[in-house]
Amino acid sequence: MRDYLQQFPRRMKTVGLYAKLINNIIMKNRWSSYGLEDVDLRINIVFSVLLHIMEYNLRDQDCSLDDISDFVEEIMVNDYGIDIIPDDARILSDFIVNTVL
Repeated sequence: MRDYLQQFPRRMKTVGLYAKLINNIIMKNRWSSYGLEDVDLRINIVFSVLLHIMEYNLRDQDCSLDDISDFVEEIMVNDYGIDIIPDDARILSDFIVNTVL
């Protein structure tokens, strides 16, 4: 058997999980209320939040919704040039964590 087929079932499960996540990001309509029309931007923000949570977990620290909200506000303004107020960043963070993920 070829080497690249040895882990095929495991890789397909991983691809399936990512496909489900991407589909969940695309299918939610609430993104528009935050000025996030571009699907690529939505995906980048969700994966940024996932990495942020992972970094907290690797440091053995709890990552609260407030931490995520601060992070979302920071990346929206600094990285994507989208102005967002703290209350909207918290609502968006809650939407990402509790609806999309």
